[in-house]
Amino acid sequence: MLIYASNKAGNGENSTIISCYTATLPGVPGKPKMVTSSATSIELKWDPAYDDGGSPIEEYQLYMDEVEGLGAPNVEDWVLKFAGKALTYTV
Repeated sequence: MLIYASNKAGNGENSTIISCYTATLPGVPGKPKMVTSSATSIELKWDPAYDDGGSPIEEYQLYMDEVEGLGAPNVEDWVLKFAGKALTYTV
């Protein structure tokens, strides 16, 4: 790949040939599993994505469907509950 800078006066000289590699999509993390639960809390954990796609994984996000019940009004009301590097979350 050749690269050059450009402005109103024109294009600069080409760079030397460089190789550029882009990261691919990372793998998916494991399915959340319950560790412990009580009447007021639940602790979840999940396995990391073992393939980072060539770039460090900076964050996991955990979404929960907070609406209980059946039928269209109660399905897929996903709310972000956690964003971070940890592999556990306590609600």
